[in-house]
Amino acid sequence: MKVCTGWCGSQQVFHNNRGGIPISGKYLIKTLGGFQIIKDGEPIQEKKWKSQKALELLRFLVANRNKKIPVDRIFEYLWPGMNGESAKANLHSTLHTIRKVAGFNSDVLSVRGESIRFIPENMEVDVDVFEKLIRLAESSKDMNEREKLSRSAVELYKGDFLPEDIYEDWSTPYREYYRELYIDALRNLCRILMEKEKYTEVKNLARKLVSMDPYNEEAYYTIIMAYFSLGRLNDARRWYQKLEKTLKEDLGIYPSRTFEELLRIQRDFRSITGRGALIVGKGLFNKITFYESRKRKPTSILLSLTFVSEDNKLPDLKGILTELSRSLRKGDVLTLDVNNISILLNETRKENAEEVVKSIVRRIKERPDMKNVRILYEWQCM
Repeated sequence: MKVCTGWCGSQQVFHNNRGGIPISGKYLIKTLGGFQIIKDGEPIQEKKWKSQKALELLRFLVANRNKKIPVDRIFEYLWPGMNGESAKANLHSTLHTIRKVAGFNSDVLSVRGESIRFIPENMEVDVDVFEKLIRLAESSKDMNEREKLSRSAVELYKGDFLPEDIYEDWSTPYREYYRELYIDALRNLCRILMEKEKYTEVKNLARKLVSMDPYNEEAYYTIIMAYFSLGRLNDARRWYQKLEKTLKEDLGIYPSRTFEELLRIQRDFRSITGRGALIVGKGLFNKITFYESRKRKPTSILLSLTFVSEDNKLPDLKGILTELSRSLRKGDVLTLDVNNISILLNETRKENAEEVVKSIVRRIKERPDMKNVRILYEWQCM
């Protein structure tokens, strides 16, 4: 498997996991933050194109790569209102320019009947690499690997998709899609770094989220929590006041949490026992699971364990809670409510959930005080 470590200058470098051998493609196509084609390590200068129509068509085809595009759609986009013969002549001339300047052959840029297709074989398109990095990060079980992949994805995003076509309707869905992926990658990287206690990096990354969406409360709260953890209470308060002012003046609303509430949450998080999972009160647990449920994709499992005894003699549930907190991972969260223990298993994939849950139940049943006690359990993706 190849893992991209970033686009370096005009050349994108890959490293093979098994041999660490640098690999580079003949063509690199950049779309994030500006359009550019790099051939054999050298960018094709814009002045070589001469025709802006050629660049416009090429950007459109790159965005719609591997798809068959009807020529009528291209006529409507580039030469609206022009008669058919003239439009065909213009298209022929424009395709010739693209092939000549970029060096694409008919396999890469093909015309079949009434459709055109751009097939970037043996090429790297930055958004394809960007998506692959995010998929790999989401599927990885190793936190260090997730951090590495997420960092690479974030660093690869140099700006919005094809800003040259920002006013073209066809480009809007693509731009919004990749922008949303970037925001999710930033959020996930912030969560990983918070868990690793890299608070300075967290606040810097969360500031990028605020710059992209000044009404994103979650991003503000992340910055505030990072400052709390750094012991910089005044900076945390300053960012809360900034959020409060922005929401009030622009939207006429107030933050959903008070500054004092955020401070209490931070203090609760510091009550972690040992190096394993976090034990919190029921109220804070509900807030944590609420925020987990708002993620774009489910990445956690919510497990509920209810203890039932025919003679009403329940086991030492606090002892069970403590044992679980030591055996589970840092990042998991537990709470106790009467005869129920709820567990949020962070970064747990659905396909592994049943096995993980059964393992937890088996471990509890091995206790001597569980002889006449049944465990009713259920779980759901968050």
